[in-house]
Amino acid sequence: MTVADNAIQAAMAYRGAIEDYGNFVDQQMRSFGWQMPGQDGQYSVLNAQNAFDPDSVVQFDEAGNPTFDQASILQQTSGGQYGSTGRFAEATQQGGTQEADINRSIMNRGLGRGSGLGQQAQALSEGATSSNLAGLSSELFGGLQGKYSDLAKKYQNVGAANVSDAQSNAQRLAQLMSLYNA
Repeated sequence: MTVADNAIQAAMAYRGAIEDYGNFVDQQMRSFGWQMPGQDGQYSVLNAQNAFDPDSVVQFDEAGNPTFDQASILQQTSGGQYGSTGRFAEATQQGGTQEADINRSIMNRGLGRGSGLGQQAQALSEGATSSNLAGLSSELFGGLQGKYSDLAKKYQNVGAANVSDAQSNAQRLAQLMSLYNA
């Protein structure tokens, strides 16, 4: 006789996904250099990792289904900043270097920084940096949201496995029942 263990296996897979996602969050926060304030008001990558940890973000409703507090997540993203290392910092540094190069070029050509061409070149450089930072934000937080969606799907597998186990157990009990009154 077999024991229905689909739910146990699905729950273990879900827990593994939570752990994998926690590692993904840690790696992403370090890679991008995203920081959040902690209880002491100090900004750090560790605080950002903790703020987005799935064990902190994933809640369960009355029916036991996972929910993600979108408002809380958005509030956390607006309370953060990038630090001096990571992809955000690199994009800002590259933008600053590009703007300095443009300023040098403008001065070497005898154009004043306040000239129309000089202002256009600076505005283009600043716009490119802003666009790069917006793209990085979209990549970071879009990637995090995508992972949360994957977690919700994995949790649905736990529910389906519970149903499958209940069916298997009912069939097994039905086979064990005697048709004779003893």
